[in-house]
Amino acid sequence: MVRRICAQFEEQGTLGGLRRYLARQDIRLGVRVRAGPGKGQLVWRRPNRATWQHLLKHPLYAGADVYGRRQQERRRHQPEHPRSGRVVMARSDGHALLPERCPAYLTWEQYERNQARLAANRARASSLGAVRQGEALLAGLVVCARCQLGVHYQQSPGRPIPIPFTYDCVHRRNHYGEALCQQVAGPGLDDCVTRHVLRALEPAALALSLAATEQVEQERATRTQLWEQRRERAAYETERAARPYHAVAPENRLVARTLERTWEETLQAQQAQQALEEE
Repeated sequence: MVRRICAQFEEQGTLGGLRRYLARQDIRLGVRVRAGPGKGQLVWRRPNRATWQHLLKHPLYAGADVYGRRQQERRRHQPEHPRSGRVVMARSDGHALLPERCPAYLTWEQYERNQARLAANRARASSLGAVRQGEALLAGLVVCARCQLGVHYQQSPGRPIPIPFTYDCVHRRNHYGEALCQQVAGPGLDDCVTRHVLRALEPAALALSLAATEQVEQERATRTQLWEQRRERAAYETERAARPYHAVAPENRLVARTLERTWEETLQAQQAQQALEEE
């Protein structure tokens, strides 16, 4: 599952795309219960945003032994909270980073690519930024001699829009109050770029189709493996819940009822899993 999440982030390209994929496929991760009656037991839970962000960013999953990654910043420290003020430091500010010291779920090159993609997806002037809502094809890609052109969507409720969006060079206007540097109609520029891209890809259309077909087959095989693992997990949980119920003495009725209820819950979960497979 860890390898699958890392691979899907490379394929999806954004944390939002990864989140939608995990929710659509109902991906679950095995975690150990830290406290309570079931302490130490393995349970399968849906990973939240903090979990898979930690999974993508921590060097441990790439086989590196790291120390001093989180350090205490004095300005954020609160005296009544001993562990407050801890922040993730830059790699160069850590105490130690030793590659190839632990079993790795992904290669160091894959880890570096993931970090570069995460940094590029940030909504900052110095980065390209992730693809966001809107029909503009070249958002964050169009530049002039001065700066990067931004997308401006025309808002005119109640009447048709001749030009739905434009690429505007607003750096000098926003910072110095000067006139707009230049403005380009978005649909015409997008159509021009689209034609050139399709023309450039036309000789490789067959190879691209074969690569896309192979990718679809790999995704189908991965999904099949995922459903088989879920089926095995549900059967194992049902069998494990049935063993103590059959072993309990008949006079321990209260214990038997509790074990029977647990067994019934696992049976229902197994039947729900089978119903999803049939759909």
